[in-house]
Amino acid sequence: MTILMELGTQTVDKILEALAPALSAQLDRVLQEAREQQEQEFLKRLEAATHEAENAVMQLADAEKEKALAEARQKLTAELQIEKEKAVAEACEKVSADLRNQFQETLRQTIDQLGADFARQSEAVASQREAEKAGLQDQMSLWRTYAEGQQQLADSQSQAEMLTRFLNLVEPFAAAIAVYVAKADGLALWKSRGKGAFPDLVSQDTIDPQYFFKPLVVRERTVAAVSAVQPFKAEPLEFLSACLGRSIEGFGLKLKTPAPRPPVVAAAAAAAAPAVSLPDEKLNAEARLAARLLVSEIKLYNEGDVRDGRSSSDLYSRLQKQIDQGRDHYRQRVDIGALKRDYYHEELVRVLADGDEARLGANYPGPTT
Repeated sequence: MTILMELGTQTVDKILEALAPALSAQLDRVLQEAREQQEQEFLKRLEAATHEAENAVMQLADAEKEKALAEARQKLTAELQIEKEKAVAEACEKVSADLRNQFQETLRQTIDQLGADFARQSEAVASQREAEKAGLQDQMSLWRTYAEGQQQLADSQSQAEMLTRFLNLVEPFAAAIAVYVAKADGLALWKSRGKGAFPDLVSQDTIDPQYFFKPLVVRERTVAAVSAVQPFKAEPLEFLSACLGRSIEGFGLKLKTPAPRPPVVAAAAAAAAPAVSLPDEKLNAEARLAARLLVSEIKLYNEGDVRDGRSSSDLYSRLQKQIDQGRDHYRQRVDIGALKRDYYHEELVRVLADGDEARLGANYPGPTT
């Protein structure tokens, strides 16, 4: 058994020796294949491990990346939020400052505008008040003129004085004003005031339509007229012209109304006593006034004839009708029998003849007293 085992061992050794190169080669090949297979498996495992490692790294990188991104995003968001809040705060502050500035500017402009409006309104109200005050003063002045004017015209001692007072009263109400008196050939210019040209003779038909023209009619006869050029105020001119017409009529009636005779005083014996005359001073004053008014009226309405009569010394021949009518009125108003002087004659010499009796002419009859 032992031999057999030894023989077997040797045989095996010989076999192995004989087979050694082939087995070696085969073994090498197998080893090589095993090695290559192991290498391949190693490479595969390495590749797999590398891939796994790469994946792990990638996953880790992605996680880190995501984490980093999340942190960066969070940080950026926080920074953006801070910047946003800061920007919002700055914007709010700026907007607030702008709004405050704008509000202050608007408030200042509004205050300035309100102040300017108030100043303008105050000025307008003050101007309106001044205008109303001036208007009221003008109206009061006009009413005063109306009231005083009527009295002034009525108190005139002659028609010449009356017309002069009338011109003084109406002069403020027209650029130019003129008074015409009735003559045989129409209405003749008596006097004018202001800067305006007036014709020497006028009528209702010849006067400029742009002029103010007011005929003064007394007892259906035109005795005078008033004319004015633009600009003028028609209302006061109308009123005062009407006052002048009434004053002329009243003055004429006063001239033609006989003066009252002295009253009769009963005698102690119940018999009628002679009439008692007024005191000489009062009687002479009334006679002198009546003569002055009558002669002034003649001169007023006949200035051209008076001027020519003085030059030619024939006043009575030119104005005989007017002088005789005036004397008739004088006799009606005055008790000439109680007078020692002919005041009518004296006024003819003083007013018409300018103090020179010879200018009355050779055919003048002279004084009657």
